[in-house]
Amino acid sequence: MTETSLKEIIVKFDLLKKGLLASLVACASVAAAEEPKSWLFMEVADTASLENGKLVLKGIDDQIVLFTDRPYRDAMKMPVESIVKNWGAGANSFESDPPNAALTGKNEGSQVGLIVTISNPKLEDGNLQFDYETLNGTDVTHLENVSLVVDSVYYTLQCWASWGQDCGN
Repeated sequence: MTETSLKEIIVKFDLLKKGLLASLVACASVAAAEEPKSWLFMEVADTASLENGKLVLKGIDDQIVLFTDRPYRDAMKMPVESIVKNWGAGANSFESDPPNAALTGKNEGSQVGLIVTISNPKLEDGNLQFDYETLNGTDVTHLENVSLVVDSVYYTLQCWASWGQDCGN
């Protein structure tokens, strides 16, 4: 074997290593991009009643705001019906593991914040209702100027892109 052919083999081997490394980086990037994002939800309402384990949001926005955790920082809106329809979607659904939620509003002029677990959503007569259990905070029976921020759920973009379809039910 000549010195020239040995140098050619070393150069070709070096190029092969670089090509394999670039392929691995590209594959890792594609795999990371396909991981489901963590989506949090926010709904606002004029009032909320909290009685006998039932949370009823009245005067709701017909669109729920969704936003992702870091590092994605995506945001969008979806119809309220979609969260009710897809509550049980996926292996780690809200139905199988009910989410925590921060519920805030005013009660008799004072700001109130509760941390609750919510389950069994229903959309009835334009009101959004849940069964709830208080985890932290002082129970009240009425709130005004309400915000409900719901713990994250993991879905792929394909699921959210098909608003009129189920997300894995």
